[in-house]
Amino acid sequence: MFGKSRATVHRHRNPRPPVQGPRRPFHHPAELSDAEREQVLAVLDSPRFADKSPGQV
Repeated sequence: MFGKSRATVHRHRNPRPPVQGPRRPFHHPAELSDAEREQVLAVLDSPRFADKSPGQV
């Protein structure tokens, strides 16, 4: 134990758990569908919002 850094001793005593495999993609419940996202972007790209900053929208 002497002569080793504290972090090295900690890593040897507490190894990382094994990897479980690939994770499923997470989708937020309020996430927009692709069609909804395109519709929102079309409205924001319209002349009505051309001179607005993102904070003003």
